[in-house]
Amino acid sequence: MGIWKDKGFTLLEALIALGILMLIVSTIPLLLTPLKEEPKAEAVSIRQGLYFISLEIYKGSNIHAAEGKLFIQTQQGQTAVFEKYKNMIRRQVDGKGHEVYLHRIQDWKVTQHGDTIVITIKANKDEVYEKRLSIQ
Repeated sequence: MGIWKDKGFTLLEALIALGILMLIVSTIPLLLTPLKEEPKAEAVSIRQGLYFISLEIYKGSNIHAAEGKLFIQTQQGQTAVFEKYKNMIRRQVDGKGHEVYLHRIQDWKVTQHGDTIVITIKANKDEVYEKRLSIQ
């Protein structure tokens, strides 16, 4: 019988295992990063909603803002109204329908300064977005 037993790890095996563990641990922040990207998605969603509203303004006529609502006469002669409803921005045509343009909105303000409509949206993350549109 020999004095040495073949149980346990060598130094080389321990270093290799430690290196693999360090590689795995270093990738954890990269895997968690997409979970923190929601504000960017929210910003894109709000900008897209504002873009669609601006298209309606450019196509429409007789545009005015009153009482937190945006009124646009469509090319077909109907009146489209954008307003805050609960926590979303919706569009109704002649008081009918319920087309949602934006979700998860805290506040919506529409003001008119001469030939300019100013739309201000406060999102749930307390970020404020503003769009100024000419109605000439």
